[in-house]
Amino acid sequence: NVMLNMFFGPVVNASRAIAMQVQSAILGFSSNFTLAVNPRIIQNYAQGKRNDFLNLIFFSSKFSYYLLFVFAFPILIETKYILQIWLNQVPEYSVLFIRLILIQLLIRIIQNPLHTAMHATGRIKKYQLIDGTLLLLNIPISVFQPFDLNQSALFQHPGFLQEF
Repeated sequence: NVMLNMFFGPVVNASRAIAMQVQSAILGFSSNFTLAVNPRIIQNYAQGKRNDFLNLIFFSSKFSYYLLFVFAFPILIETKYILQIWLNQVPEYSVLFIRLILIQLLIRIIQNPLHTAMHATGRIKKYQLIDGTLLLLNIPISVFQPFDLNQSALFQHPGFLQEF
């Protein structure tokens, strides 16, 4: 938020804040299914039921994606209309940021059961090192990126490059 405010001003910062509210609302609903499946994934691994373990991971990844897609697709298509009803005056980048966040959520929701599976196996060191490094790379990318990309707020969105 600080970087967005420094380089692009309060309008872009407000747009991102609106997008984050939409993300929280949608993620709150769709992550409940994932939370319900996590104990079964861990249980199947602990009991040595490898086929059930893998099938549950694949099924829950697909189901989570489709469940989120049911909510995200109408918002992706009618983002501007929904924001006009909600806010009356829509900040400039809010439609773009909401669409980016929804696409990011659709990609990340597939990862959640895989993340649980990694924790169930106990082999998380390499996974956490890679994940943490990619997350920390957002800081230097966010600092230097506005100058390289003609000050485009689109590419300043945190996590944008990490996901794509």
